[in-house]
Amino acid sequence: MKYFLDLEPKQLKEVLETWKESPFRAVQLMEWVYKKGVTGFEQCSNLSAGLREKLSMKYSLYGLTLVKKTASKRDGTIRYDFKTSDDLPLSTVLLPRGDKNSICISTQSGCPIGCYFCATGREKFGRNLTRGEIIEQILRVRQDTGNSIEGVLLMGMGEPLLNYDDVVAALHVITDVNHLGIGRRHVTLPR
Repeated sequence: MKYFLDLEPKQLKEVLETWKESPFRAVQLMEWVYKKGVTGFEQCSNLSAGLREKLSMKYSLYGLTLVKKTASKRDGTIRYDFKTSDDLPLSTVLLPRGDKNSICISTQSGCPIGCYFCATGREKFGRNLTRGEIIEQILRVRQDTGNSIEGVLLMGMGEPLLNYDDVVAALHVITDVNHLGIGRRHVTLPR
């Protein structure tokens, strides 16, 4: 099965075109996934049953498995430990602050740099995360908490600029008003 969140909008439109579906279906599907946060294609009620079935047979909407969730009693921070479909670890942290929640997401599993002061640097590097795996962290935390995400920090596992193409592709989704719509001034990308 292919991973749906790795599809760029143009690619999704091409897939739908080969299935003889209107390009407008791509807009509807993106709204269901990114705005409404569905957990399965069967929830996309304005799509035909046939299209929902075809999507379910060809694509998995999510690829990460939640291994552990740990909440801090001190400040309400929640750490999510996920595994990728090929069993590599990654961490995501929700930073609650009233109604202005931020999320710290990973861009790699482990880190190839190995900085002595960083716990992630001591972990074995697995690989770069895909566009979809980067985005899914936000979607899954938003689903789990039921709260909106106002800010994104790409300061979890890994060095974002060593995964340039997938990070840039994910940033387009994160900041696009037709997708997650998080303001660019609320996204932190370390250099």
